[in-house]
Amino acid sequence: MKKISKRHSFSSKYSTTDIEFETGSKNRVLKNKLGIISIREMNDREIIEYVKGTKKLAEYFSFDHSFSHVDICLIHKTIFGNIYEWAGEYRNVEMSKDGFVFARAKYIPDLMKEFSKSLLQPQTPPNTNSSKDLSQILAKIHVEFILIHPFREGNGRTIRLLLSMIAQQAQYAGMDFGFIKDKGKEYKRYITAIQSGMKGNYELMEEIIEQALSC
Repeated sequence: MKKISKRHSFSSKYSTTDIEFETGSKNRVLKNKLGIISIREMNDREIIEYVKGTKKLAEYFSFDHSFSHVDICLIHKTIFGNIYEWAGEYRNVEMSKDGFVFARAKYIPDLMKEFSKSLLQPQTPPNTNSSKDLSQILAKIHVEFILIHPFREGNGRTIRLLLSMIAQQAQYAGMDFGFIKDKGKEYKRYITAIQSGMKGNYELMEEIIEQALSC
C-alpha cells in the first residue's frame, strides 16, 4: 500500500450501461456527492479518502478476523462513502473491461455470498505465513473477486486493500502493487494472469501476489 497510481477517466476504462455522470464532466466523472467534474480533482479526492479509510479500517478489524462479503461492502463504503451515494452497494449496471465481461448485476449478491462462504471466510485469517502458500490463497481471492466486479467503481482498490489486511494477519507489513501501471508490460502480465485465472490456473497471479508481498 505504499504507492497509489494515478487514474484515468471512468469512461476510458470501462464499457458500461446506465452509468450516471456528473453534469458538466463530459461523461468523464461519475455523479458524486461533492459535485466534482474534474478528473484530476476526483483523483486527488479519492486518494485522500483512500488513505483516511485505510487508517480507519486498520483500527476496525482484528488480526484474527474472518472476512466476509459484508466486510467487503464495509471496506468499499469506508473508502468511497464521502464521495459516492452508492458506496458499499453492489452495482446494478453491466460492465466490461479489457475483454472481460464481468458478472451480470442481478447475480452479484448470490455470487458474493458464495465467494465469501467457499473461499474468503475459510481462508481468513490465513493459517500460514509462507509467502508461497499465502500467494496461492490471495491469488485465488483476487481473481475471483475481480471477475465478479461487484461495485461500479473502486473494485481494484477494494480488493488490494483487503488482500493487504489479510497479508498483515500473516505477519506481513502489507502489499505493494505499485509496479502494475495502467499501461505497459506489467499491466499486460496482470491481465494475462486474470485470463489464466478464469480457466482455473492461478500460477501467474500467484507470482504477481508474491512480488507484491516482497515489496
